[in-house]
Amino acid sequence: SMLLGHAGVNVDKMTLAALEATLADYLKGEQGIQQIPTVRHLLMQPKTIKARAENFIQQLNNEKSGYSLRIIEGTSQVGGGTMPEVELPTYLVALVHPTLSTEQLARKLRIDSKPAVIVRRHKEEIQIDLRTVTDEEETLIIKALLTHI
Repeated sequence: SMLLGHAGVNVDKMTLAALEATLADYLKGEQGIQQIPTVRHLLMQPKTIKARAENFIQQLNNEKSGYSLRIIEGTSQVGGGTMPEVELPTYLVALVHPTLSTEQLARKLRIDSKPAVIVRRHKEEIQIDLRTVTDEEETLIIKALLTHI
């Protein structure tokens, strides 16, 4: 289009189609907005996240993983870059490996896992905020955690 051409940006038809579909979702209202994964996760209620955290822990316990696991209250950090930091209430899965230090486990998850799993470390615990994790990623994280037992 004239505007995009004027700005010196070359946008292909697929990108425009994706942008159009995204904007159409926004225009459809809240149901539409929920189709956008990032927005859906931002709108997720803490009780939903807590239920996911309970299920996450149950899956690891079912495998007799040996991890020490608990659910704690925390905050999801939203934004960054030019956006001011916004914090949303959430529940975190806090875990401790039976033999590895927090630093050793975080390193293994980051380097040995494909794809890499990046986690929060707080004192002697790894913390996972499922607000920031898709269902598919959750499966990969559980698999990665079980690989390092």
